This record gives sequence, structure tokens and C-alpha cells, in this order.
Amino acid sequence: QNKDSRIKYIKVENGGVSKARNIGIRYATGKYITFVDSDDYVLQDFFFDAAKILQNKNLLLLKYNHCELKGENFIRQKDVYIQNFSIDELAACIISGYTNRFYIGPTMARVVWATFFDLELIKRNNIYFDESLYIGEDALFCLSYLYLIKDKSKINFVNKSYYVYRIREDSACRKYKKDFHEQCLKQHKSLRNIVETQYRNKIPLVIEQADRKFLWQCLRLSGDNICKKISENKGKTNELYAEILEWYSKFEEYIFKSPCMNISKGYKFYFKINRIFSIKIQVILMCIELYVKNILLRK
Repeated sequence: QNKDSRIKYIKVENGGVSKARNIGIRYATGKYITFVDSDDYVLQDFFFDAAKILQNKNLLLLKYNHCELKGENFIRQKDVYIQNFSIDELAACIISGYTNRFYIGPTMARVVWATFFDLELIKRNNIYFDESLYIGEDALFCLSYLYLIKDKSKINFVNKSYYVYRIREDSACRKYKKDFHEQCLKQHKSLRNIVETQYRNKIPLVIEQADRKFLWQCLRLSGDNICKKISENKGKTNELYAEILEWYSKFEEYIFKSPCMNISKGYKFYFKINRIFSIKIQVILMCIELYVKNILLRK
């Protein structure tokens, strides 16, 4: 900051990533804004390359591919393939990665890192991160922003990987979270509100399909979260099983009241058989594994 007046250092009490990003938006003064997570970093020429593309094409949204860093190994992601897309299809990708016609990766559409946004458009429409969420806050931001873009030619995807996403086994996102299920459902309600506000009573099929897929993902990830608790040995197996049953009943009740589940007959039964049953098996296997480990430790 002392060496370059363009740099602003703002010190605040830790309040989470969304609070930090919102403060950054309020203090930012440039034409475009991007975000870098604290664990990650960008390679040389990232901003130089982005500036050339943004200025030449006058874009409102520019997204780059990325590479992952796991230990000392760099893992480059599959090349993006996207052409002749619609705003609806891109919205579906933000909601759940749903697409049948092109490939932009499982998370590329719904993250804010490796992405450049028009700052004036954000401020003029009062788009900020939900500070009560720590799961899916990126997706809510991206979806709200996307619906402000009326001309898809103002959106561009680049296969270059200047952004390095660091994978850490000890990171907080890989640990059990007590309110994970509630966070998933809150994210879904917020996404659904944005969609219903945008389309009124005429929600496209591709969006409803993405919504259903998102609920599947919530179910799977919530099951994974319980498995993390089992693997971290937090609580007795019978207590965990009681928690699992309680959570399933709440989750199923929410899912089957969701508007997107009314689209096709028999889908509720299909949903139960293909997702809930498979995750219950996964959880049971984790319980057995934990039980065996405890027996071996006693010997």
C-alpha cells in the first residue's frame, strides 16, 4: 500500500469470506472486480491477459479455467467446451452443473474466483454475498449477477489456467459441520427465490432439471458430511444413527414439497431408491468401519 497507491489494505475482524468480499466490493473503484481465496494464488500475467480480453470485447463476465494444487502436484482441469449456449443453460450450470450440450466443469460456473465481474453492474444492482451462508454463497452471487446480463455475447470462457486452487486435507471445508444440512437447504431456498423472481410462473425445463439435480447433490453431500463425523469419531455409532434418521425425515419432507419435484410422475420414488438408499448404505459401511477400528484399537 505504501509502495503502490492502487493497493488498499483493509484490516477488519474475521467475519468469514463473504464479509471480506463484501467489504472489498464496497472499497473497490476499478471497472472490474475478481476474487482470490486466501489459500489460493494466481500465476503471472493473469490480470494482464484478462485486461486485454475485457477491453477488447467489452465483456460483463469473463471466466477462466483453473488448475488444482494437491501437495506438490498440479492437476490441470479438463478443457472447457461451450458454444451457442443460452442464459437459461448457464443458469442451470450455476445451480447444479447441469448441462447436456457443453462442458464447463462441475464448479466453474458457480464460483467467483478465476472470474471477472463488472463492478458498476454489481454496485448499481446491490449484489452482495449472503454473510449467513458458508456453503453456496458463490452460486447465489453468480446467479443474481448472470440474470442482469441480457446479451450472452458479453460472456466469455477462457481455457487458460492462471488460477491455482489449493486442495488441503486439513481445510475446514473437509471437516464435519453440525449445521451443514441447514446450510444446504437454505442455499436451495435462496436459489429457488432468485429463479422464481426471474421467471415468475414460467420456469424453463432446464432450470427445473437443474433444481432437482441440486437436491440430489444436497442429499449426497449431507450424507458425506455425516460420514465425516463418523470418520472423525465424534459421537457413538448409535447416536449418529439416530441423527441420520432424524435428518433423513426432515430432508425428505423438504425435498418432496419442493416445486421442482412435481414435474414428473414417479420421480419421488425414483429419488428415494437411487439416492437415499445408496447413501444409507454408505453411512452403514462407515459405521461398520468405525466399529472395526475401535475393536482393533482396544487390542
